[in-house]
Amino acid sequence: GQMWAGTWGGGLVRFEPLSGRFEIFKYEATLPVNGFRNHIKQLKWINDEELWIIAPYRGLGVFNTRIKRFRFIDSPETGKTRITNPTFIITDSSGFVCLASHSSGIYTTNLKASVFNKVELPCALRIIRPDPVSGQLIAATSNSNSRLLKIDPFTRVFSEYSYTPLADKSENYFIEILP
Repeated sequence: GQMWAGTWGGGLVRFEPLSGRFEIFKYEATLPVNGFRNHIKQLKWINDEELWIIAPYRGLGVFNTRIKRFRFIDSPETGKTRITNPTFIITDSSGFVCLASHSSGIYTTNLKASVFNKVELPCALRIIRPDPVSGQLIAATSNSNSRLLKIDPFTRVFSEYSYTPLADKSENYFIEILP
């Protein structure tokens, strides 16, 4: 067995518990001037050989564990990332993918179509989870005093819910959501 971990600035790490060995993979080989390289916020298995990589300052990527190589989902026309500042990914067995974005809402796609539809939202998102009852998405915003949004990714309609915690110092935000 081995374990995979994303790091904030150190790239992707593979750890072998039996030997205690680490192997480090970076998608940017050069040292960053601004410190915004090799951040990997989330990993999710696609299949036995590939991991989705959520790299907030680089975009949505795939890491192939067999050939040990990164590939990012960029626009073939411009070469720029298709997903701006991704923060979280959810997938299902049908190929549906939904990505939260820190700067511009959510992106959805069916991988067979490989076209991302953008749902503009008035706030940055930290995390999204599917609501197993309604089939909609529950998202937490990134700003202080964060809010929860219930989003229908197909109609693009959303509802907003907020709260005021006790002894609020404007630093309260959701870290995790479990439906």
